Amino acid sequence: MLAMLILAGNFAYAQKTVTGNVTNSVSKAPIVGATITVKGTATGTQTNDQGNFSMVVPSSSSILVVSAIGFVTMERAAGDGG
Repeated sequence: MLAMLILAGNFAYAQKTVTGNVTNSVSKAPIVGATITVKGTATGTQTNDQGNFSMVVPSSSSILVVSAIGFVTMERAAGDGG
């Protein structure tokens, strides 16, 4: 299971920059190479070696899909904040 997705953002016009960290819920270890996409689009990114990511999304109501091999896929609102 994917543990945590911590999100923060800054508004710029109708778009929003979202940053976050993806970790294992049990060990709290960062999940390297997790994929984060905006649901229904080709917009996406991957986490770095510390589980961090940053991407521009259309709005704070965008749904992010977080997936990684061996973990349950999660969906979170971009403006969820945690």
